[in-house]
Amino acid sequence: DAPPIIITRLPVGQANFYVVFPRARIVEQDFTWAWLGWGVFGGLLALLGAALVMWRVNRPLKALASAARDLGQGKSPAPLDEIGPSEVRAVSAAFNQMRHDLQRLDRERATFLAGVSHDLRTPLSRLRLAVEMLPADQATRADIENDIEDINGVIGQFMDFARDESTEPMERVDVVRLVEDVVARAARGGATIQLHALKALVTTLRPMAIRRVVTNLIDNAIKHATTPIDVEVKELASPGAAPPRWVLSVLDRGPGIAPSEVERLKQPFMRLDSSRTGASGAGLGLAIVDRIVRMHGGNFDLLPREGGGTEARVTLPTL
Repeated sequence: DAPPIIITRLPVGQANFYVVFPRARIVEQDFTWAWLGWGVFGGLLALLGAALVMWRVNRPLKALASAARDLGQGKSPAPLDEIGPSEVRAVSAAFNQMRHDLQRLDRERATFLAGVSHDLRTPLSRLRLAVEMLPADQATRADIENDIEDINGVIGQFMDFARDESTEPMERVDVVRLVEDVVARAARGGATIQLHALKALVTTLRPMAIRRVVTNLIDNAIKHATTPIDVEVKELASPGAAPPRWVLSVLDRGPGIAPSEVERLKQPFMRLDSSRTGASGAGLGLAIVDRIVRMHGGNFDLLPREGGGTEARVTLPTL
């Protein structure tokens, strides 16, 4: 057997020095399992630290993404917590400031439009009364009355655009009955409309806001296309675990809308009279529809109708 010690002689001048080492200090030992254990332990610590950092960064980023999505749908998200790394805190603070500025602009816009519309209603009523007393011929009086009604319709659009639909509570409503009421009212006004719908379709929504959507789409079709107009209400099954959807379509036989102009027409005060008919209006009807539909988590599309014309399609989740 090897001796338990190692003796080394070091000659220095005329003398000899001896250094004694325990053998265990010199002979290489097998540290494989020790290194493996420390490696695994270090890897686990690194993974735990990375998960902690990712959680600290991802949590505010997910909240930011959710708030941005709600804001894009016309909702009013709560202010974000300004937490996380400095860069993420800066982005959250900028988003909160943007949210505050947008809400302030919306309030100022709504106050302005509502004030102007209210101030115009009074002289418009006096003007309507004065027309009744004019000695003009019947045709001239009818033209003036039509102009007054056009002005009154524009004011009504201003009032609708200034209204905040998000304050209306959600209710369980039969959509088919709601659409039937709007179609019947339009038919009493002289429009030729055919309704194709289910017997009943109950879902949760803001009834006055959706009634405004249906009314605006039908009025838009009546203004810009010849009757008859077809209105359809149907339900679609969604793939997977997604909730079912219901679809409202208002179809006309007008000149149609170029695909390149669709998104522009959804913006406030935008009109496409050159391609439609040049009918009067403030260009707010489709913008109101788009805002209300996005608020309900749905989609609003303007599609070419087979055989000519336009299909205004609203797709909403069935809740």
